[in-house]
Amino acid sequence: MIYGDDPEKWNERESDPNDPKGERTYTYVPDITAIMQSGNLYAYCMNNPIVFVDPTGELVWPGEVHSMVIKQIYNENKYLSKERWLKYHPKTEPLVTLRGRVDLVDIRNGYIWEVKRFNPKYIEAAYEQLSNYARGKFSAKDIAHLKIEIYNGNPDIDGYKLEGIINQNGIYVKYWYFGNGIILYDYAESKERLEEQIKITISSAAAAAVVGLGLLTGVPLIPLLT
Repeated sequence: MIYGDDPEKWNERESDPNDPKGERTYTYVPDITAIMQSGNLYAYCMNNPIVFVDPTGELVWPGEVHSMVIKQIYNENKYLSKERWLKYHPKTEPLVTLRGRVDLVDIRNGYIWEVKRFNPKYIEAAYEQLSNYARGKFSAKDIAHLKIEIYNGNPDIDGYKLEGIINQNGIYVKYWYFGNGIILYDYAESKERLEEQIKITISSAAAAAVVGLGLLTGVPLIPLLT
């Protein structure tokens, strides 16, 4: 079975009002670890063995880490729902309707977050995404009445747990709230390597401007790695 012992459910249909977190669905997300253990040779190296090699069978790919972070935050916050569909009109083409999927939504008030790896270009993309999403409407009936708003508060005051550490599948992941609806993460094979990696990103010329944006929110850019 490629879905693992605790399959992750993916909701892309209309939600049941008695199921506020949208957990009932007919679609399941394949579990990367289960695939690796299944012996399915067609799944080796994420089905691309010509480009990649995986001698240990422990390949980590960015999409896996991204999903891990979203799932961790979802599990730690009672009223957050993950990966919800919406329709919006992009700022550059207001007459065009596009469909998007926001990473996290508070089902009580319509606050939204995007989760991105710590990299200046990804942060810039997140700002653009959130700005466009805030012009749209949720697709699912259970939250369609909510006005979409980019979260810009203080997680500690508002009761959100948006920072933490994941140590799983041979990788060390750190995630934290950056501000303006953006949750950042980075990962490496050890805590020491991750600390070094983050310092290098911060010290780059491109990241200098991003650090300034982070400080404007009043929230520390990167909590201490503990």
